[in-house]
Amino acid sequence: MKSPDGRYKSLVKRLRAKHHEITKYRSKPKWRLFQGSAPEAYRADFDESSWKSINLPLLIDARRGESWLRCTVTVPEEVAGIKVSDSTANLSSRIMLGGSEVYVNSKRVMRAEYWTELRGPRIVLNDRVKPREKYAIAFHVYPYHEPINVPAFKLTYSKVEEVTFEIDSFIQELRFLKELKESVVREAVEAFNIEVFEKGPEDLLREIETAREVLSKASKTAKEFKVHLIGHAHIDMNWLWPWKDTVDTIRNTFTTMVNLMEQSRDLHFSQSQAVTYRIVEEQFPQLFEKMKRNVKDGLWEVTAATWVEADLNMGGTEALARQILHGKRYVKEKFGVEPEICWEPDTFGHVWTYPQILQKSGIKYYYFMRCGKAHPLFWWEGPDGSKVLAFTSVYNNFVTPGNIVEICRRLYDDYGLKTSMFVYGVGDHGGGPTVEDLAAAHKIQKKAALPEITFSSAQEFFSEIEAQLNGVSLPVVKDELNTIFDGCYTTHGDIKRYNRLCERLLVDAEKL
Repeated sequence: MKSPDGRYKSLVKRLRAKHHEITKYRSKPKWRLFQGSAPEAYRADFDESSWKSINLPLLIDARRGESWLRCTVTVPEEVAGIKVSDSTANLSSRIMLGGSEVYVNSKRVMRAEYWTELRGPRIVLNDRVKPREKYAIAFHVYPYHEPINVPAFKLTYSKVEEVTFEIDSFIQELRFLKELKESVVREAVEAFNIEVFEKGPEDLLREIETAREVLSKASKTAKEFKVHLIGHAHIDMNWLWPWKDTVDTIRNTFTTMVNLMEQSRDLHFSQSQAVTYRIVEEQFPQLFEKMKRNVKDGLWEVTAATWVEADLNMGGTEALARQILHGKRYVKEKFGVEPEICWEPDTFGHVWTYPQILQKSGIKYYYFMRCGKAHPLFWWEGPDGSKVLAFTSVYNNFVTPGNIVEICRRLYDDYGLKTSMFVYGVGDHGGGPTVEDLAAAHKIQKKAALPEITFSSAQEFFSEIEAQLNGVSLPVVKDELNTIFDGCYTTHGDIKRYNRLCERLLVDAEKL
């Protein structure tokens, strides 16, 4: 007879195996590649049988010219016993540098000149598929000045994903309460009928719901943990695209957020970079007014303490001070708020004198992702003794039960804190929270054995966590936060040298 711990491990192993068995279908599409001109390749009836069979991801040498990828998807009756009919079928992936366009059954459904952000999902085959329907998918990759990595694509059917979500969530519920040493986990595991694994998915889901009734006895303990959900859209400005694309990205992202807030008034969204707001004010005034209303209603958080998310190593001290001066001045004038958070998720390094600049500018908190010191939460102290409270996490995450439990555990395991912050949303090329993220969050909120999650703002999180720090010994980092992407500061060093020279001349000119 297995020990209680052995039964727990056995059940979790079976659940994970079932999850894997079901999700294998996501990578079923078989792709073919042709490098060269194929003007008719977008058509659904095009014959690509002579093209090369490939596996994705794949590096394509776009310097040789355009390329085409094609696959044909036939909707099955079921996946692992789960009926597929009337599901929404999506094809999704990660980012691809370089331009491309996508066709489904001869119709172009997406086009991007310089950068394709395929997370979302962005490619909807159909909202209500029927068994045996065929979908011809054609992916046209434009010529580019360097090789392009074409990512793997994931095909999903919504009814199948609903089942996999429940299985994954149940695994995380068991894991979360077990780590809290709650006895109901043993009770639920012992009562779980493992024979359901030999039956259909409906039987498994019913058994999971029965086990959840047992786990719900520990709901009070689980809900002592709180995660602030911070919706965010990282916009890299014009990193690998022209200014027009930057403007389009800002308009599309902010329009999407305004529309989502009209549909779901519990959504909160945080956005940095004052210049993005000015672009909307000058070019899309009606959208700007809607954003202002959402700021007033507390749904849209302005984290634009700086003009842009600047490079913090290359810029001089005066340049960094001006970033904050102009950013905060604009935000105060247009929205009546003064951000206390400096939002720098994608900066490639953080100069040690920055805490002094931040504190003297009225900024108390710091959010970033890159170049931390392995502490999720800490005091960052400059050479003069100035300190800001810093938090680090992935800035473009997905809302899943596993990600929520993981972020909870980090602060609890390290410091005994039961409050945390989870930043999610599509970026680097804009996008923000998706409908799928919101749906997942609403499902998680209903799980009695998972932490409480709330749509929130970064300001609310930092204020709440700071109030809990009495008696908590947080690490104090007295150092610069570097390095990442070694060598990026020496590339085109002449341009960077002249940029610094220009900065110094501007300061001299102003003094004179």
